[in-house]
Amino acid sequence: MKYEITFRCLHNSQKENYRLINTRILTDKILYPILKRAEVLLKAMPSMKSAGQSSSKNPLFELMQDLLGLINFSQDLQFLAMSDVIEVSIPFDKEEVGYAARVFPWEDFFHEIARSENNHNLTIVRHLNRGPVESTNVNSNSVFLGVDCRPGEFEEKYDFKRELDFVIDGISDDVLGPNDNQILENPNRVEFSNRIKRDNPEIVHISAIDFGFGATIFGEIEGHDDLPTRADGIFIAGQDGDEMYSLDAAALAKIINSGTPKPSIVSIATCNSARRMSALTVALGTQVSIGVYGNLDDTFSSDLFSALYRHLNNFDWDLLPAFIETLQQFSAQISMSKGTPVLWSAVPLVHEVSKKKWVRKSKVEENREPKAVLTADEIDVEFEIKENLNYSAMHNGRSPFESFTIKKNRRGPTNPFDIVVELVVGNETASWRQRIDILQDRYTLNIDKEFVINFPLSAVALRSVQEVTRTSVFVTVDYGGVNLWRKTASTRLVPVDQWKDTDEERKWLPSFVWPRDKKIAMIINSAERYLKVLGDDNSLTFDGYQSASAYKDAVDIQVQAIWNALVYDHKISYVNPPPTYDEFSQRLRSPSTIIKEGRGTCLDLSLLFCACLEYVGINPVMILISGHAFPGWWNTYEGGANFLNQFSEFVAERDLSSSSEETMSDAAIYGREAFPVILSNINEGALSVIETTRICEGFGFWDSVNEGASHLVYPEILDAMIDIFTARNMKNAITPLPILEGIYD
Repeated sequence: MKYEITFRCLHNSQKENYRLINTRILTDKILYPILKRAEVLLKAMPSMKSAGQSSSKNPLFELMQDLLGLINFSQDLQFLAMSDVIEVSIPFDKEEVGYAARVFPWEDFFHEIARSENNHNLTIVRHLNRGPVESTNVNSNSVFLGVDCRPGEFEEKYDFKRELDFVIDGISDDVLGPNDNQILENPNRVEFSNRIKRDNPEIVHISAIDFGFGATIFGEIEGHDDLPTRADGIFIAGQDGDEMYSLDAAALAKIINSGTPKPSIVSIATCNSARRMSALTVALGTQVSIGVYGNLDDTFSSDLFSALYRHLNNFDWDLLPAFIETLQQFSAQISMSKGTPVLWSAVPLVHEVSKKKWVRKSKVEENREPKAVLTADEIDVEFEIKENLNYSAMHNGRSPFESFTIKKNRRGPTNPFDIVVELVVGNETASWRQRIDILQDRYTLNIDKEFVINFPLSAVALRSVQEVTRTSVFVTVDYGGVNLWRKTASTRLVPVDQWKDTDEERKWLPSFVWPRDKKIAMIINSAERYLKVLGDDNSLTFDGYQSASAYKDAVDIQVQAIWNALVYDHKISYVNPPPTYDEFSQRLRSPSTIIKEGRGTCLDLSLLFCACLEYVGINPVMILISGHAFPGWWNTYEGGANFLNQFSEFVAERDLSSSSEETMSDAAIYGREAFPVILSNINEGALSVIETTRICEGFGFWDSVNEGASHLVYPEILDAMIDIFTARNMKNAITPLPILEGIYD
């Protein structure tokens, strides 16, 4: 069945401030491949940005053209990119039609398009067009119902009381009518439906565990291996109260709308609730439903929905300005992929306007309560330090904590307080300090998620640790110069040159590529004479890709010159890794150490070669296979970005995006599923790889290139390909560790 999607766009700063833009005629069969490619591209956008890809080549623009068609494409795209608000209106007749449009990640998609035009203030809302609908408003004496779904063993593992308390706190007593029993705890289907029919609540908030998240912990719950893992829905109690029953999205929406009249606002706090749960809730009669696209952190969920209802109350339950205010408040957390809030409405919220009517001023709080003095028994601090503190991870801004929360238990405003974290190594201390202000009552702040806890890592003792060392971390909370709380925890500090080959730690490998090590410049200097001979041109210099358009083999001869310098001018022998006494870990040698000692492992030599390539402006990659490593390089500057486009098309065509978390755990890392695209790029000459252990045996350059390619014979051998250039240039860049003289002596 065919349909059109309409984008209602508001642009406050242009003469034309409203525009209706329609897609071409679509079907789910047409839109579904676009959806799959968009999911992959959005996950890897930092990689495309790092490669310096221009807007005209932005693959999201290409997808937008697929949606809109060619007529007026440039003008419409520009208006979309610069809009303040876009309402995506999707027709609804039955669930089987328009599914691809409803699950499309419109919020992330349009935000990336807007950012290309430096527009960082775009708000997306969704209109489910099920025909004419009369608008209703939340009034005083409205009935609120909070639903706490933690059936079976989930009840012991999770607690939604805090979230539901926060939501109730956010709704004014002027709106909530008398209701002594606002929370429905662990209902079964019948109890849930009967409560809706009895109370006819206008506001419903559901805290639950969805199928996808539940599947990740079923391994810990005996006897539940067969529960749903892919469909959308939540778990509720079975008829006897102890069992877990899987309630899919359609059944959930039917229960929510089983009363008369239907609810005005329904919020569903669980992972991926926006795709089907919220959409079908609106389809069956609810006026507005707010869900989440992507995963949802527990604390973020409490903060998000309590703030949403507080803003709704402050804006007299005017949805659009309240939703805009909420998104602005949590823009940092949303950008950190903690989940994207999605608003579905049965009534269009965006209309043609002549001025910025959709942004209203919130109510001004009068007679503010004076700030009180905070005491030690009015805060709760909990933290868990990581068992091992990895220098390269801390250098790249990773938190040293598994978790770190602080909760203010008292009501009313207080002055800011100071948090101090101290890492003690020998006679030196590295400190992190942060002044915070908790405005909300009974609010829990995730310190490790809201702030980048980074110690100053320049301390000589910290960077000179030779073996795994037991050390201490001190955490203190001060208020007005008075210490309220202090605790010490023990941890292990890993040597600066130690790297662990695990899925979690592998991403830090680019930090051990040191292009500014003084020995790299020495190697390149000695390679210049080989470059001039190979190119038969005394004017040749190392210029990366600059001369590639003029000289066909410009990149090849630069890489070959580096190879020749390492083989003939710097005699290097192969050696096994030094002991680490820690499984999957390896001590890595710097270029200076390799040249000084004249020996290195396969990984040492690969990192050395990558550093040489990066020094001369050629973009390197690292290939990690079972028990071995070797480097490679892109033969054009755009190679990495082109590879990403090819990989995203490959995923979309084969519907592999369901496993994209494993495929691309980081924008710079490609996993096993990328193997066919990697091999294709090697065969077509876009990517070259080389076996660097052959430096130790004096092998020729091209023989070693062929041997490098020969390793990649079947997908199962590949652990990862790491694009060093992308790692350096993505949002959370992975940069080289600072080198300290004598650290490797």
